[in-house]
Amino acid sequence: MRKLTELRSQMDRCSKCGNCQAVCPLYLETNREPLVARGKIYLLDALTEGRLDWSRRMEEVISLCLLCRTCEVNCPNGVQVARLVLAAREELARARGLSIWKKTAFHYLLTSSGNLNLLGRLLYLYHRSGLQAVARKSGLLNTLPWGLGDKERLLPRAGRRAFAKTVPPVMEAAGEKRRIGYFYGCMTNHAYPGTGQAFLTVMRANGVSVVLPPQVCCGLPALASGDREAAVKLARRNIRWFNEAGVDRVVVDCASCGSMLKEYGEIAGTPEAAEFSRKVRDVAEFLTEDVDFRPGANPMEITVTYHDPCHAKRYQGIHRAPRQLLQALPGVTVKEMEGADRCCGSAGSFNLTHCRLSMRVGSHKTRSILATGAEAVATGCPACRLQLEKGLEQAGSAVPVTHTLEILSRSYH
Repeated sequence: MRKLTELRSQMDRCSKCGNCQAVCPLYLETNREPLVARGKIYLLDALTEGRLDWSRRMEEVISLCLLCRTCEVNCPNGVQVARLVLAAREELARARGLSIWKKTAFHYLLTSSGNLNLLGRLLYLYHRSGLQAVARKSGLLNTLPWGLGDKERLLPRAGRRAFAKTVPPVMEAAGEKRRIGYFYGCMTNHAYPGTGQAFLTVMRANGVSVVLPPQVCCGLPALASGDREAAVKLARRNIRWFNEAGVDRVVVDCASCGSMLKEYGEIAGTPEAAEFSRKVRDVAEFLTEDVDFRPGANPMEITVTYHDPCHAKRYQGIHRAPRQLLQALPGVTVKEMEGADRCCGSAGSFNLTHCRLSMRVGSHKTRSILATGAEAVATGCPACRLQLEKGLEQAGSAVPVTHTLEILSRSYH
């Protein structure tokens, strides 16, 4: 219990006031006290004092957290709930072990771009061959155990080739003003290659040369599941490759990856890792703070609403920058939705492990989007994008969800 014991002061700061209960997305759907921060802290306190042991029930409770930090920003005592939950998951993994599926993913699949490329290719063939359509229409998916049918419906449409396979390792910009390393992450590489192309278009138009070093998963899925060892190994590999690239900025198009990369200094615990984290910028931060952003002249005449990823707003404090970029585009109107920063329910792999609850959380976001009458939804996190797409699809809406970069890039064509 070393990790939790070290955070004992955080537990002691909880005054049981219930502010977290009023805003927790999971509590609002279930009315279950153990799912709210106050309930978890009570249980973790009993665990560290020996009044409780790890059990299957405790494992479920600790897994039922979105790590969205909504409770934290509403806590009058500043309790760092996400740190407590991550520490609890690490202790749980040590005490009870990880499933064979997670071990395989974190120690084999995510450690190799080749393995992910193969998986992406299989997903592409599953869709393009018509097998996916047959499986869905036949009702076969509904007969599968462990909720696999629900999980299958959340699968992204993988591209024919990984994004990194379609571009050279260095993209030079005329009249170079900056030279950056691009961390494109797993989702852009395999599910949304158009975001990667948009990134390159926007950077080239603003005089930024882009280096694409070798890279693996950022490590957040492993860390969020309690496998710190796997997360550290992935972090060290990424740090080494980007350092070898000799860039002074590491720019990320995924809020989740960006928040993780900014934590490498603490997670890996080396001066080299800390220096790497200082170089990391979300793409919206970079374009509004590090360069003189110049949008294209192509007018689009479109109304857009923006979804704030939890890992952008509450982890990195990024809120105004993406809106500033969108508002700079000719013909683009940004219309705010109610609860723009409300968690969409994706939370990394939460939508796979707790699929139906995740979609219930996301349904509020779907209603907020539709209420704006916007013609498109922009966001800065591919995982959120996938969740929003599925929610709108379930609601029978054809409103497209896209990355902010893809709207920016259209202004240059």
